[in-house]
Parts: sequence; structure tokens; C-alpha cells
Amino acid sequence: QHPSERVDAPEVQADVRRVDGDDLRRFIVDLQQRTRWQGTSQASRGRLADETTRTYAQAVKVFWGWLAKKGAIARNPLAEVALPRVGRKLPRTFNEAEVKAVMAAADSLRAKALVWLLLDSGARLSEVTGGDRYPGICLDDIDFQTGAIKVRGKFQLERQVHISPATIEVVRHYLEHERPEPAGPDNLFLSENGWPLIAPRAQKVLEAIGRKAGLKQRLSAHKLRHTHA
Repeated sequence: QHPSERVDAPEVQADVRRVDGDDLRRFIVDLQQRTRWQGTSQASRGRLADETTRTYAQAVKVFWGWLAKKGAIARNPLAEVALPRVGRKLPRTFNEAEVKAVMAAADSLRAKALVWLLLDSGARLSEVTGGDRYPGICLDDIDFQTGAIKVRGKFQLERQVHISPATIEVVRHYLEHERPEPAGPDNLFLSENGWPLIAPRAQKVLEAIGRKAGLKQRLSAHKLRHTHA
């Protein structure tokens, strides 16, 4: 805004005080009728995404909440205006052929054990390997007789997950033939130097497996978690 066009604070406050819930409702309806990039050279016939409409409307509500908190307005007239609902999309998962390709592409005992454990347990990558917030799975956390594993997740809450006898055998094979002696904590998955395999490095391992398997989408532990579900 050009300096000559600026208005003083009282006039601005008077403007925001005249806004009510119907103004926001009309704004939402207008957004829902708009097309993408409307008014530009990149305009298309497609409507704005529901997520975009909700984000714009939510930003307005947050700003008016801030005005009320700072005393610029006596009350927030937009507080009771409902935001447009956004339908949740189904998460992306791997089909049976892709899972088989991933298992075949895991070319080391550690990689195979990591993939099988993630897919069979549904645990998060950082819960399995450890990270800033999670200690990871240690050998003492695994009951090789029952397939029960103690997992420490969000807010340090413990839960028990179960894996199949086949996965137990894959993990046992890794322990007996490839896992090095631990140089520090006795985590299940270790790097070649014996220290715990951190989550970012484990994700790189998964991505390499995904490329070798010829997947069209990135192989991530989170997609394996959704596939498990």
C-alpha cells in the first residue's frame, strides 16, 4: 500500500469491528466457486481444492482470534463459523506384487529383517531403529518364543506388537549371521561399526531397496505401516 493511501489505526479498527460471521461464510462460498489460478494466465477450469479453501478460511479465523486476544475487537464474531469439511483420502499402500518385489530386492540380511519387521509389526521406523524421541528396539525387547516385541512410541508410551514366526526366523538369521557386536546400546539394528542404525540411514536403505524393486513410488517405512494396517 502506498504511504498516501494508508489509514490510521482507529479507522482500521473500525473496519475490522464491522466484520461478522456472514462475511466469512460469503468468503468461503466465493472460494468454493473459484477456479485454480483464477484471473491469471495460468487459470484452469478445475475448482480450488477443498484443502485450499479450508486453509484460507482458517487463516482468517486465526487472525480474528488474534485481534480479539489483543483487544482490537471486543469479541471474535468468526469463532462460531464452521470451517468447510475436507474428505480424507485413503493412504497409499503397496499391493501384493510390490511387497514381493520389495522382499526380493532386500539384498542383505539386515535389510530383509528391517523390511519384514516393519511390514509385519506396523511400527514406526524411529520406534524400530531409535531416534531423538525413541530408544528403538533392543534385543531384550523381543520375545523370540511368542513373537511379542515391546515398542516405545509417542510420549514414551509402551505397547506390545506381534510378528509372525516367519519374521522371527528372518530376524534370528540376521542376528546369527550378519549383525556385528554392539559398540554401544544393544539395539536390534546396528551399523557396520556396531552403533545403532539411525532412522535417516535406515530410510536410505529402504529407498535403495525400492529403487531396486522397481517401485513407482518411494519406499518409506510409513507406507509399509499403512500396508500393514
